[in-house]
Amino acid sequence: MRSLAPGGRLVVVGNVLPSPVQFQLGTLILKELSIVGSISSVRKDVEDALRLTAEGKIKPVVHDTLPLEEASRGHKLMSEKATLGRVMLKP
Repeated sequence: MRSLAPGGRLVVVGNVLPSPVQFQLGTLILKELSIVGSISSVRKDVEDALRLTAEGKIKPVVHDTLPLEEASRGHKLMSEKATLGRVMLKP
């Protein structure tokens, strides 16, 4: 939330755990932020996200890049909540 620009929007996409999330309400109020939930995305959303990433306008957080053969290790890291960001798999 702190990384968002004033007036920014945080979009939560996909299936998330039902456990509560804690954040500072002061940040939300003072920066006039919005939080929006979306059940899924369409192809154009993915294309836009990839384009914005390629242009350097957004920077995804990648914890680690693993070979495809180590997908089970990546899954284990995520299930143990031992990552900060995404785990990428390379074919």
